[in-house]
Amino acid sequence: MKNYIFFTIVFLITALLYLHLKSQLHVLDTCSDIPYIDSELTREQFHTLCSKKSPFVYKYGVSEDEKIFEKEYLVSNDKHFEVNTCIPEKMSTSNTDTDETQTTSNTSSSHMNRINIDTLFSPDAVSHTGFDNGEFLKETGKYDILYRNDSFMRPNFTASFNYDMIVSQRCYNKEVNEKTPMSFQNKYYTHVIHCIENPIHFKLVLPKFSDFFVKTGTTTTNTDLFSNIDLFDEDSIKNDKHLSKLKVYDIVLQSGDAIYIPPFWIYAYTPFNIKMDMIMNSDNTDETGTENKSNEDKGVEQCHSICVEYNYMTYMNAMVFIPNTLQHHSRKVRELSDSYFK
Repeated sequence: MKNYIFFTIVFLITALLYLHLKSQLHVLDTCSDIPYIDSELTREQFHTLCSKKSPFVYKYGVSEDEKIFEKEYLVSNDKHFEVNTCIPEKMSTSNTDTDETQTTSNTSSSHMNRINIDTLFSPDAVSHTGFDNGEFLKETGKYDILYRNDSFMRPNFTASFNYDMIVSQRCYNKEVNEKTPMSFQNKYYTHVIHCIENPIHFKLVLPKFSDFFVKTGTTTTNTDLFSNIDLFDEDSIKNDKHLSKLKVYDIVLQSGDAIYIPPFWIYAYTPFNIKMDMIMNSDNTDETGTENKSNEDKGVEQCHSICVEYNYMTYMNAMVFIPNTLQHHSRKVRELSDSYFK
C-alpha cells in the first residue's frame, strides 16, 4: 500500500513537471496579427495574455520615476557614465558604379563599443543600438527604481530577473543610410520592452524561422544576437528566394506603449521617424527634374528612441534553459580567464 501511494505521488509530480515544461516549450506556428490593447490591464489580465505566447502591445504609460530614462535627464545627470552600443557598418543606399541598380547585400557587420552618455547623444554620433546596459542601470541607481516598480509585470515563481536600457539612434543621409540590423532572440518567460521616449519600430519573426538566422553572440542577459539578416531591408528579403518565406510582423510603439515578446521569437528595432523615412524613400526632385535639397536634406538628421526592457525567468523556464545557461556562464569564465592571462 505504501509503495502504491509513493509511486502515485511520484507519478503526479512527474506529470505536473511534464505539463509545465511542455507549456514552457510551446510556441506558435502562426500569428494573425499583433493586437494593440488600449484599455488599462489588470495584473491578472496581463499575465493571462502572456500565457497565450502571442505578442501584444498595450498602453502602459510613463511614470514620473521612469522619466529618468529620457534624453534630457540622462545628458544632465549621467553624461559621464558609459553604456554599451552596437555600431553597424555604413550601408550604401544606392550603387552608381554601373547603369544597372545593384542589390545591397542583406549581410551586415557591426561591433560593440562603450561610450559615455554625453558622446552617445552628441551631434556627431553615428547610428547605434545600445543594449546590455544592466551595469549602467546599477551604477546610476536606476536598477533599484525599476525593481520597486515592476510588480505588475513580474510573474509568479520568478527565479531570476534583469533589466536593460535600450538607446537606439538612427542617422539619415541621402548618400549613406546608416542602419542598425542587429536582431535578438528572447528566451525569457516574460519579456517586455517599454517605450519611454520617441517612437520605435519593431520587426518580429515567428520562432519556426530561427534556422534562417546565424547566431553571432550572446548578451550578458543570455539573449542571442543575430546580424546576418537586416529585417528592415524589405527589398532584399522580398527578392531572396529563401528569405521571402519569412513572415515579418511590423509594429510601431509610441511613448508609453509596451510590447510583450514571447519566448523564442526573433525581433529587431530601430527609431521611427515617418518624416525622414519619406525623405529617404523619395527621389528628392522637383517637376523639372532638378534636384531640390532642403537644409535638412543636405546634412544628417538624427532621431533616437529610449526603452526599458524587463526580463523574467520562472523556475520552470530556467529548467528548460539549463544547458544554455551553463554554456553561457562557461563562455563568460573563459573570457575572464583569457583576459586575465593576456
